[in-house]
Amino acid sequence: MLLKMAFRNLWRRKFRTLLTALALGLSYAMTVIFMGLADGSHEQMADIGIRLKAGHVVVQGKGYAKKKRLEIRVFHPNRIDAIVHDIDPTVIVCHRIFAMAALRSADGMVRLDSLVGIQPAREAKISEIAKHMVAGSFLKPGQKGIVIGAQAAKRLKVAPGDNVVLTTSGIAGRAQEKMPVKGIFRTAGQAVDTGYAQIDLTTAQRMLGMDHSVTQVALFANLKKTRRLAHELTKRLSANLEILTWKQALPMLSQFLWLDSASMWVMLLLIFAIVAAGVLNTVLMSVMERTKELGVLKAIGMTPRRIFFEVAVEAALLGLIALAIGLAVGLPVNHLAEVHGIDIKAFTGADSFEGAGVAMTGKMYSKLYLLPVLWTSIGMVLLTVLSALYPGWKAARLKPVTAIHRT
Repeated sequence: MLLKMAFRNLWRRKFRTLLTALALGLSYAMTVIFMGLADGSHEQMADIGIRLKAGHVVVQGKGYAKKKRLEIRVFHPNRIDAIVHDIDPTVIVCHRIFAMAALRSADGMVRLDSLVGIQPAREAKISEIAKHMVAGSFLKPGQKGIVIGAQAAKRLKVAPGDNVVLTTSGIAGRAQEKMPVKGIFRTAGQAVDTGYAQIDLTTAQRMLGMDHSVTQVALFANLKKTRRLAHELTKRLSANLEILTWKQALPMLSQFLWLDSASMWVMLLLIFAIVAAGVLNTVLMSVMERTKELGVLKAIGMTPRRIFFEVAVEAALLGLIALAIGLAVGLPVNHLAEVHGIDIKAFTGADSFEGAGVAMTGKMYSKLYLLPVLWTSIGMVLLTVLSALYPGWKAARLKPVTAIHRT
């Protein structure tokens, strides 16, 4: 009976009800769309940063994350390979050495914030650099040479086949060697295209005096396996090593993604606060128009609690209608964005989106998860009910005699 009365009262003013439901529903559709795009783009950026600068899990010498010194290293990386294979044979393991260096040519000089010694065969399976080659080719195992960014090549005025002088500081001191440029990449990230370069791991070990040791053992699985893999390695590896998840290894990127998510939620909350004011106005107007009717109902015995709940049920029905509209609009749009993607230039006005030294180009794809949709759906219906608390309280306090005689 209560539900039937609430539904009837809600549709007395069809236009007002529909307008409010559309405003609330489209706001929720926008929430669903932005949640999907935010989670999808964040996963893409995390994946790029992980492949370029770390791994889903990384193993390093204890203290390397803070001090960044070559002396703090992993002495037996092949033993880690065997342990990782025992835990999960599908994990890709890459050995890396990180150092700072400088490149010189006859026409200029470039400082490298990251000179990375890699295993080309393994790295090619996961590398962002291998996917973005614009000239020459990616490194081959044991090959002497260097792969540099397009901005660095432009400053040095070199092309594949030209020689550059690589200068770096190893464990034994300064090291310098002439290197042929094997390939040039372009990621659209200014910092990477200028200050990032790769050489073969054996060349890096020789120049830096690292013997068979490495700076980092990077493990590539997927985001869902990260914690379990890190936990298993912590139990099995020496205390002289540190095992970090990608969030610990790339704190700036992790913080950037968190701040981006937080700013999105603040914006959406502000939108919902404005819409909630509209819901409050709709329900309050409905109560004011029915003052005489409510007075009669109270005079014949309807309790204040029942009147309050009738108003709350009206608001809940309004929220459910808005929820249906929001899901009907938001889910198909998310599906299209997940399958076909959205061009970054159309979305941001630029060819790339860069944050914390990681650049994303091409298209961004949506990734919508059930749990956030469930919680926000419940939250939206609760918001409409909360917006009806004041009108419901006002209706419950009406005095029958005053209400009946009001014109």
